[in-house]
Parts: sequence; structure tokens; C-alpha cells
Amino acid sequence: MSGEICPMNEELIEERVKYWKREIVRCLQTPTIISQLAAQNIIDEDTQTKLRQLYTEKTTDVAANELINAIRKSAAPKRWSLFIECLHKEGLVYVKSLLLAEHQYEDEERERGRKMIKFFSSTLEKNIDPIDILSTLIANDVIAEHDSEEIRNLCLNKSRVYAAMCLLDRIQCRLRPGEWYYHFLCALRDNDYEEEVKLLEPDFLDDPSKYLPTNQHGRKKIAVVQPATRMAADNPIDKDGDSADNQNLTHSKHVFKCVLSNNEPMETIPIPVHEIMGRNKTFMKETYKHEPESGSMVNTQQASTVELPSHLIEDVTTSLKQVTIGDTTPTATQELLLDTPQTPLVQLIPEYTQSYSQEADEDTQEADEDTQASSGMDQCEDITGSEFKLREYQIELSENAVKGLNTIICAETGTGKTYVALNIIKKHLADTSKGERRVVFMARTNVLIQQQFQTLTKRLPSYQIKLISGESDDANMLAAFIPNNHILCLTPQILVNNIKKGTVHLSDFSLLVLDECHHTSGNVPYANIGRRYLMDKKKNVLKLPQIVGLTASIGIGKSRTDNESVNYIVKLCSMLDCQVLSTVQKHETEYLKWCNIPKEERINLTEKDRDPCREAVDKAIRETEYILEQIVALQPELVDVLLDKRPRHDRKPEAYYKWALKLQKHARLHNSTEDDLRDVGSCARYLLIFLAAFEVNKLLQTKHIIKYLADAQKVESQGKDRLTEREKELFEIFKEVQMILIKAGKGDEENPNVRTLSAQLRQMLNDKGDDSRAMVFVQARATCKALAEVLDLEFKDVRINVHYLFGQDTRGSITGMSRDEQTNTLDKFKEGHYKILVCTSVGIEGLDVPDCNIVINYNYAGNEITKVQMRGRTRKSDATHVTIASKHLLQRDEVNIYKVNMMYNAMKQILQMDPTTFRHNIQHYQGIELKCCENHMEDPKKRITAENDFTISCLRCNATVCQASDIHQYESNHFVVDPTFAVRVKLVEHRAQQRFAGILKRYKMHCKLCPLDWGIVAERGEYLLYIIKLENLKFKNNRTEAISFFKKWSEVPFDFPKHDLNDIPSLLAYQINIE
Repeated sequence: MSGEICPMNEELIEERVKYWKREIVRCLQTPTIISQLAAQNIIDEDTQTKLRQLYTEKTTDVAANELINAIRKSAAPKRWSLFIECLHKEGLVYVKSLLLAEHQYEDEERERGRKMIKFFSSTLEKNIDPIDILSTLIANDVIAEHDSEEIRNLCLNKSRVYAAMCLLDRIQCRLRPGEWYYHFLCALRDNDYEEEVKLLEPDFLDDPSKYLPTNQHGRKKIAVVQPATRMAADNPIDKDGDSADNQNLTHSKHVFKCVLSNNEPMETIPIPVHEIMGRNKTFMKETYKHEPESGSMVNTQQASTVELPSHLIEDVTTSLKQVTIGDTTPTATQELLLDTPQTPLVQLIPEYTQSYSQEADEDTQEADEDTQASSGMDQCEDITGSEFKLREYQIELSENAVKGLNTIICAETGTGKTYVALNIIKKHLADTSKGERRVVFMARTNVLIQQQFQTLTKRLPSYQIKLISGESDDANMLAAFIPNNHILCLTPQILVNNIKKGTVHLSDFSLLVLDECHHTSGNVPYANIGRRYLMDKKKNVLKLPQIVGLTASIGIGKSRTDNESVNYIVKLCSMLDCQVLSTVQKHETEYLKWCNIPKEERINLTEKDRDPCREAVDKAIRETEYILEQIVALQPELVDVLLDKRPRHDRKPEAYYKWALKLQKHARLHNSTEDDLRDVGSCARYLLIFLAAFEVNKLLQTKHIIKYLADAQKVESQGKDRLTEREKELFEIFKEVQMILIKAGKGDEENPNVRTLSAQLRQMLNDKGDDSRAMVFVQARATCKALAEVLDLEFKDVRINVHYLFGQDTRGSITGMSRDEQTNTLDKFKEGHYKILVCTSVGIEGLDVPDCNIVINYNYAGNEITKVQMRGRTRKSDATHVTIASKHLLQRDEVNIYKVNMMYNAMKQILQMDPTTFRHNIQHYQGIELKCCENHMEDPKKRITAENDFTISCLRCNATVCQASDIHQYESNHFVVDPTFAVRVKLVEHRAQQRFAGILKRYKMHCKLCPLDWGIVAERGEYLLYIIKLENLKFKNNRTEAISFFKKWSEVPFDFPKHDLNDIPSLLAYQINIE
């Protein structure tokens, strides 16, 4: 067709437009066709102006979508035939051929060039100078003059890389796929880019004829372009050309095969996962495999008319199997054939299921995104009240889960994973075809689950949603809330506890959502839920729930190589029976707009030339170590622990901390009443205290160290009469340190590091505006609280309030924050009452504070997970992430960055993995895990008898507390029923006497042989309830003598007798009788 367009069936063309819409939109990259449409009276002047404005202000996809919609709405007669004429005049040969069905494109021909360029785009963008090949491409009509002009302007005004990106897009728009790809390879070859040609097609230089495009008869359509020659732009194409007749395209070494349900091979290449630490441009645009849109009139009878491959009419999303490129070097042989259809690990085929009106809504949403990209980072589009509308990449992230697959959704913080989960939950609950649906949404901390509960309640108001707190009695009665609630929000330990009690089963639910699911290893609650799931699956339990995990940082643990990193992630997937990783691939460009990577700055901590405080604490640590060595010399079982790679406290404080904890635990595992073992534990405790003081000294002033030490040893000083000789010696070392610090503190100068931190905060808050928020992360709770007090005073002059945020557990002398305190603190931070929040690790993950644009690590460095999570706390586009740390920690931060890259590379390899191999790896690790579970099967809670009783002892001095059979339960309180118990404790009036659950908290009780806290004593009328504190106790099996420790009563494997207040008089009658 050279000049005149033959009359066509308008309805048939419109069906083809609907069918190929995404391909057409992709090719309409420039607004030049708008003038042609206006000249043909297809669009009016207002529409013309609007479309030009969209091409200028929005993305080309948004503008092109609107252009198609404008033609569809046009009243012009023969509008689609005229549209084809406009395409012809613009030289858009490929789009015209699609609508006229001039050529049946094989998938290899249509997709190959695009996929190879996409796969190697990062290298091409970096290596190619677009100006070098422009004239060759223009001469062969691969690009137009206006494309060339835009590319030259980008090269001049932005960079060569931006120009190369534009070039790689534009070459794919005009000619048929085989033609433009062939001419592009020739242009590279003729302009000394032979290495890039080899990268794309290793065989091309040897035999270019293999890559000549074919016509509808399977023959080569153009002559081979020899090196250093150019084909004229108007060179006629010989449709019946005889050159290389019937030669099929040779598969490149990069190609591998997939199998469709009709056994017709189709070749495809996986899309690499987004590399966040790279240039973020490697994996752009979209892979197109088409399926007819809902309502399309195209069917198998028409397929021959429009010349579409028959397999495109079928639902290929459940039959396509993808195989990884095992070796991405050009010489690797990658032609693998799978024999069993299965859902692909990476979904390459978008589903076209929406009508034109739905597409118009989506286009409007996409157009609105550009104007909203600079606002809050963790939002959805067009949120009004309870309504929320997902962006395209969020829909992509939810696709696998909506299909019912177990999946882990991986996306950067601030990109709206919570709203992805909302979409999944909403669709899951709406589908009642499989019976009643019940959802459990879990987050690891109370403060996070409270935040998620608020979001769920606001966005899903038509569903019954219940928040269950570990601090309430509701946590023990989970089964009571299942029938009347659609969604339960809780911490995972609550679910674990109720499953252990046998009152709840995983099959009671249809969907489990695990927020921050990278915490699924070891003996943590998520991992225990995963193990229970695997055991139930092995037992063929019916109706197991779907599992959906959410994470921004899946992690690689202690991996040191790429292979170890892949194995780590696969193991995590196996724990959650994960069938697929869900990442953004098709809508990468849109996704990147919402990935906020803050500006990074690093500042070295200042070391004092002479530091008397440091010297005093250092001396105390060395003296304590000397006492420890004297004790261990007489305890052969502790020699290995003492000598096993003891790190230096001044160089590796984190490693030293772990070593001291290991020493303390080793001492506790023995149940001897000998003072030596008790003294080992005391030495470890003092070392931990001094180590914390050592750290506080780096970051704060002397007075803060003094206060911390005084608080830490308050109990010790109150129980001096119950100390061993060595404990008294340790206490004297402690007092000596305090005296030195008090003397040094009299002329205390401001810590230069606090001054640096304060100056940084003041400058950034001033520069970034009144609505800014700052989060400062520190290692220790003592530092957190003290630093918040210092900064609060420092910023009083500018009316900025500062507060702290840390965990709920009590650590040493510092009582944890309650859930209400944490929630109130966060709310005030979001509202702006607090502009600066000093946090420990509890604030690293999941917190949503849209106005936070400053994050400072104050001598804190975690791992690759915390690296991603910390920067994710900054949600504004102008955010800054500052690390103020010692040289050692700055080096560790560099290691974390390296491990983040390893993590993304491992994800990339998994996404490219052959699904069969992936499935086999999952099954392998699940088999190992199940074998471990069988070896450590937990017996259900049982009643205590003489045969299975435990002796409960003091954690510090091993003094007997009572027998497990002496423990009874009133609500959540565990109290001792033993006439002889009172003689084993020392009582002190409780400072905060208060009434709860019908009883009055009256005394604190301590071990009579050491100062350790054993709990409280409560009054009920004339009776005393001795309520014991589990964390300071240890349990010895009377039969095996094995020692156990428990953090929560729900973990203790006994069913203690339960009572109400009416039972107290009969249980404790001996107290009256004694009197």
C-alpha cells in the first residue's frame, strides 16, 4: 500500500485497535500525528490542544491512551480508516500493519529485538553515543527527523545516557519489529559498536542474513546490508525477494524456550528485577504478550482473518512456563524445554480484562500520578474517605496474590505495599465462591499493628475488623473473635500462642498477611507459623490459608556469595510455601517515580584526645575481665566460652555484647548453687553495663553516663547484704568508676558529637521547612532516652519538641514504653507536636510518617535490611539520610550497601529461575525443615504430675523458687501456692501501688539470697498473691535435669490450673491458718 488506503471494515479495525491497544500506545511516542488527525477532522481544535498538552506535561503513555480514546469518541465517518491513513503518512508502518493484518508476526520476530534491548539496556545506554548512529537510522527510516532532533537536544541539554534511552525507545516505534532490529544491529556494526552487537546477537557479525526479517510468505524482505553501506530511505522492499528463501531465524545463544498448553513453543526472555542501587533505568518499559480485552469481538474464527497466532486467544497466563538464563554471558547455551506447564515464576503476560470505560479511568489515574508524585510517598491514587485506587505498578504487585498464589511482595518503602495488601484483602473477601473468608493481618510490633489497623479500618469500612493486643485478655481468646470479624489484626506471637493451645487452627482462616515478612527465620513467630503451615500441609489439612508476605528488604542473612544469597531467599520462600516473588517489572517507569532514595551524607565521629571517662570505663571492663578469668580457671566447662574469640570491647562493641550475653547464658544453663557460676553471670552483667556506658560516652556527656550507671545498679545497691564476695568486689569497681566520672563531670564539656548532631538537625530543619520531621536512630535505649532529653533542651529556643521511642520490654533499669505510649508518641510526631524523634530499632521498620524527610544514624549501623528500612523512613522527595559514626561503623555501612546490591542481584536470579528448579529447591528446603520439626515436636500443654514436674529456680543465684506444680493462674497472673514460699523472698513496699483485676499491687519481692527481682505481691482482702516474674526464673526438668528459659507464660508447656477470685480463700487458706 503506497499511497491510498483501501476501504476497510470499521468495526473490524476497531476490534484490532482494542486488541493491540498497548502496542499502539507504545508506538505513539510523539505528538506529530495529532496534526494529521486534525487535518482529517477526526478530532476538533480543543481536543488537539488538550492532546498536545498531555504529550508535553504527562507521560507519553497517558497522552497516547487519551489519543486513542479521542478517536474512539469521534463522530467522524470512517474514523478508523482515516486513522490508518494518518499512520501511513507518519511512517508508522508497524502499527498500520497490525490494524490491516498485513503480516502475521511470529512471537520471536515481534518480541526478540525489544527483549534483547531491554535485557541489555543498561550496557547500551552507557556505551552508545546516539549521535554516532542517528544518520544511519534516519536513512533507513528507523527514526524520523523529529526523533533525531529530540535525541540531539537531550544529548546537549541533559546527558548522553538520557539521549540513548530515548533512542532505544524510538527505534521500536516505526518499522516492523524484524526490520528496525536488523537496521539497528547494522547501524551499531557500521559505527564501531561491534562489542555491543556481540552482546545482543553473538552470530550477527558472522552471518547477518540470519537476522533478515520475513514477509507473510516466510521469505526475507530486504537485502543484506553489508558493512559500511547504507540503504536509501526510499529503497523499495521486495515482497517476493528470493534471498535466503525459507531460512528460519536462528536462535541466539540468549534464547530459551517455553511451552504453551497447545505444545506450541514460544521463546521469551525474563525481565530482570529492579536494581535499586543501580541506575534504575536498566529495566524499563513493558513486555507485551497480548490477550484479547474483555468484550473484544476477536475469536478463533476471526483469527485467520486478522492473522493472529491462535495461542494468543487462549488464557496463557496459567500455561506459560519461563526458564532462567543460567549464564548471561554471550557464549552460554540456553535452549531449555520444560515438560510440565505451571504458573510462571515471573508473570510476563498482562491480562486485558477491562472495557474501554475502565481503561479511560485508568488513563485518568495515570495522568494524575505526575502531579501527585511529589506528595506523600506511601499513598494510593485518588483517595477520598474509604476509597482508594491503585497505581498500575501496585496492581501488578497484587496480581499473583489476587490469583490465590502464596507470594512475597517485594517493593521499596514508600511505594504503598499496605494499599497493595488492602486490594488483595478486599478482592479476597469479596470472593465468597469458596465459602466464608477470614483474614489475619500481622505485624511484628504493637505499634505497627496499631498503625495497620487504623489504615484497614479507614479504607475497608464495610468489613468487621478487630485489633487484638498482646497486653489484653483478648489475646488468649482468639477463637472467640473469628466468627464475627472479617479481619483480625494482631502480632504473630498471639496466633502462635493460640495455635499451641489448640483453640485455633490455621485452617480457620483463608488469608494470612505477614507485614515485614523478612523476619521468617530462626525461632521467631513468623517462622513458627510457617512451620505449622508446612506440617499441616504434609498432613493434607484441607483449606489451608493463602499466605501473602510484604517486605521492602528480603535480606540475605550471613551470605557472602551470590549463590548463598539466592539460597537464603529461597529458604525464606520455602518457610512461607511461597510460589512466586512479586516485584515491579511491567510498570517500572511509574514505580521509579515513587521510589524515594534520599540524599546520603556521612560524618566521622570525633574522638577526644584524652578522655578520662573512657579511660575509667575501659579500666573497669579490664578489671572485671580479670575477675572473670580467675573464676573461669576453676570452671573447665566455661573455659571455651571465655577464650572463644573474645572481641575487643573498644573496637567491636556489638560483637563484645554478644560474647558477654553468651557467657551469661552459659552460666545460667547450670543449676549449681556454687557461687562461682553465680559470679560468672554477675561479671557478664557488669560487662554489659560498662559496655553500654562506653557507648554512651561516645555520644553524650559525662552526666548521662553517671545517671545511667546509677539507674542500672539501683537494685544492686539496695541488696548489698546479699552479695557474694566477688559481687562485692565488682560493686566496688562500679563505685570507683562512678567517683571518677563524678569528678570528671564537674568540668564537663559538651560532647563534640552532640554538637555536630545538633548543628546538622538545626540546619536541615531550617532548610527543609516547618513541616519537616527528623528521626534519629541510636543503638542503646539508654542513649535514646538521654539524647532525647538533651535535644529537647537544645531546641527549646526554636520551639521544637523532641521525644524518644523504644520497645515495650523492660531492659535493665529502663522500663519499656507501653503500647499506648508508643502510639501517642507517634501520633504527636505525625501531627508535628514532636519534630524530632530519637529511636532505637523499634522505629526502623514500617512506620508511616509522610512528612519525615530527615533520618540520622547516630553511631548506628545494622545490616542490609536496616539499611533499606532506615532510608525508607524518609518519605519526602527532598529527603536526606545522614550517618554520623565511627570509622568502623562507616566501613560496616559500606558493607551493608554492598549486601543490599547482593540482595537485589539474588532476587534477580530467582526471578529468572526455571520454575521447575525453583519448585524443587522450595521442596528441598521444606523437607529439611519438616525433618527438624519432627525431631522437635512440641507436646501439647499438659497437666503437671509428679513425673513431669519442674523445679523453678532463681536465674542469678539458683535458689529454689518453687515447683511448677505450685503455680496457679488468675487471669494472666501466675502466683505461687506454697506455704513455705514466703520465707524465700524479701518484700519492699511498691512505689506505684494500684488496683488491677480486683487485686491491689502492694509489694515488690526479691530473692532472699540475691537482689534479683522475682515479681510482685498483691492483696486480695486478707490474702497475699505471690505473682512471680517469669523472665528472672529458669526451669529444670526433675527427670532429665534439662534447663529451659521462657520469655512468656504462654510458652511454658503446662496447663496451669485457672481460678477466679472466688477460689482465692480456699487456695490460700493456709495463710490464715498459719497466723
